[in-house]
Amino acid sequence: VIASGRPFRSIEPYYNELGLTSPCICYNGAYIYSSSSEFEEDAFFIPKDVCIDVVSSLDRSRLLNVMCENSSSMHLLHQDDVLGKYFFMDKIDIIYGELKDTLKDDPNIIIFRASDEKEDFKENITQAVEKHGLKIRFWSGLSSFSEIYSPYVTKAHALNKIASYYHIKKENIIAFGDAPNDLEMLEEAGIGVAMKNASSELLSKAK
Repeated sequence: VIASGRPFRSIEPYYNELGLTSPCICYNGAYIYSSSSEFEEDAFFIPKDVCIDVVSSLDRSRLLNVMCENSSSMHLLHQDDVLGKYFFMDKIDIIYGELKDTLKDDPNIIIFRASDEKEDFKENITQAVEKHGLKIRFWSGLSSFSEIYSPYVTKAHALNKIASYYHIKKENIIAFGDAPNDLEMLEEAGIGVAMKNASSELLSKAK
């Protein structure tokens, strides 16, 4: 099972190259793709009104862009070549503009790109997110990037759903990861394996 923070469209070339038919965990567990009717697809959405409220609560002079996405559309405040380097912007409708005007459907994921990584702005984003019962993760190695997520939606949660369906015991699961978004999955697996260049937090938790 591939478990990624990315959408299925950017995972698909590797999924096909490996000849997989298994479910695929996308958006850090917010969407489980299935290529067959055997396993039912599963998705978690963040209410669009929450997205709009969070953005309206932030210091816009320090917020370079916001990306909201589900399997059918990507919403950005404006075109962004930096975001384009990290996110596969083909095979999806891209809509530019203020979220309050353009966002009509609930997204699976929300990404922020900030102009700096200073603590006061991190606190600004964190407070705006946590009042809705959600959490925020700042990316290691790309500290100006952060993402909103539900504490109940993780790669581990999605992997447990798949394991339960296929009657696979926890002790027979090996999980590999390198970043903070892999932490719960490595803790939950029977054997959690961290890459040598993984974040220090992940290295300390790996078996």
